[in-house]
This record gives sequence, structure tokens and C-alpha cells, in this order.
Amino acid sequence: MLRKAWLEISSREFETIQIVNTEKKHESEEKWYPFTPTFHCLHTDDYYDSTIARHPRRSCEAMYIAGRTGRLVEPFPLPRNPSFDELMLSLKTVD
Repeated sequence: MLRKAWLEISSREFETIQIVNTEKKHESEEKWYPFTPTFHCLHTDDYYDSTIARHPRRSCEAMYIAGRTGRLVEPFPLPRNPSFDELMLSLKTVD
């Protein structure tokens, strides 16, 4: 069902996904290929290296700007293994 919904949208101009997975990159690519036939896919095995963790609350903007303009967006990374209070304090400073 997910594959059908993803592939039926033919007017997509921006098609990039990011996979956070502990598998080897080639193993992950094989599994995700049916969903990403053009394979605009970023792969990481560390959540804290992912776009979501490096750009909290702005992950879509970061991927869009990089994909459309080629410019990098300054990261605002989450702290590694924070307590809940530390995480909330960190996120309060995100614009």
C-alpha cells in the first residue's frame, strides 16, 4: 500500500528520503529500491547524523534547500542522549 501510494504521485518534483538503519548501505538500498526507483536516498546508521536530528523542526526545509539550491543549511544538532529536560531546553532555542 505504501509503495503504491508513493509511486502513483507522478508530479513530484522533489523526491528524497533518508533512511536511518543499522544495516549495511547496500542491504538497505536493495530493500528500499521498490520505493525509490530513482534512488534519491540518504542513508545513515546513526540517528544523530540524520537530517531530523541535525535540523530539528526544520528537516524538510534543510532537505529542500540542499536539493533545490545546492546550499547547505547550518545544522542545529540535538544533544546526544540527553535527559528529557535537557532535550526540551535544547529545543526551546530552535527558531
